[in-house]
Amino acid sequence: MKIRELVYGLLTDWKMKLQGDEWYFTKGESKYLEKCSSAEAFTAIPDLIDIILELAPVDSEEDKFIYTELLAFLSSVVLKSRTTEMPPRFIEKFSEVSSQAVALGESQRAIVREIKNWYRMESDEVSKWATGD
Repeated sequence: MKIRELVYGLLTDWKMKLQGDEWYFTKGESKYLEKCSSAEAFTAIPDLIDIILELAPVDSEEDKFIYTELLAFLSSVVLKSRTTEMPPRFIEKFSEVSSQAVALGESQRAIVREIKNWYRMESDEVSKWATGD
């Protein structure tokens, strides 16, 4: 399953589905991660970043919840790729995502730090992005 289909499928009626199962997003994401290879995860990263950017700006608590879920899913996909090679245009796109994330709160900053640490981005840059400076 393509990442775009998965994410938009998960977002369809998500409030109702989440009420019935508090692990709704986690289960859907886990099924994807179990089935995809490292190479598939690597190629999904830019698409997932695009989806996160498409769903911005974050104007409500519901938007913040979805943004955080997708950011955490991005982190899982990055780890599943099992490579520190950055996908094409990663820095350009992820800098926008991380700028939005650091403005939202500590949970989102922690996820950004995890992704940046995975890619061994310079510690000064990680500190700058993680604090929003």
